[in-house]
Amino acid sequence: GMEDAFAMQRRTVALLGAVGGWKHGLLGGRDLACAPILAASVLPDGAALTLRPNLRVEVETALRLARPIPAGASAGEIAEAIGSVHVAFEFLAARYSEPADRTPLEAMADRFSNHAVVLGAELPDWHTRDLADLPIAAGFAPPGATAQPGMSMPDTIAFLGFLAARAEAMGHPVTAGQFVITGARLGPIPIAGAGRLEAAILGARVSAEVVV
Repeated sequence: GMEDAFAMQRRTVALLGAVGGWKHGLLGGRDLACAPILAASVLPDGAALTLRPNLRVEVETALRLARPIPAGASAGEIAEAIGSVHVAFEFLAARYSEPADRTPLEAMADRFSNHAVVLGAELPDWHTRDLADLPIAAGFAPPGATAQPGMSMPDTIAFLGFLAARAEAMGHPVTAGQFVITGARLGPIPIAGAGRLEAAILGARVSAEVVV
């Protein structure tokens, strides 16, 4: 069940290194979940990543936390912990040999296929924006690709409250300086070859280079 998937996440982090952030997840597209992002997988704007099988990319928004969020924090305390909101890429690469055959719980145990997060610029005036409806520009997106609604600020605060309790139970409390990605706004888009990727939200830009 879900507790087994969280146990697998916890064991993976124990083997691979420190937690640098968290990602929002929906188990089977329905039930709220989350997964840790390794600190070594949180990369700066313009980072280079090596092409690998099943590599995909999503355009996301990432919250930078200026304060820790303990389990049981109030909505006001959670809102005050958000230091900035950034445009970001999330790169996905499942670690299963046959990723298409995995169940939702197996995908969750694999940290929802997180491979890396590339952090871009801070969104201007994010305090006053409707985070659920942000305009996205991504020249590499295939024809017909459309942006998906994001989480509103109330939804984001509710998720961060859920995350804080889950993270604390895993032994990795949510701390200042971590980044939290809140779900794909565009993608996942398969990456077939080397090249430069660029995207922007409200003029804030993020870029990455995929190399062979």
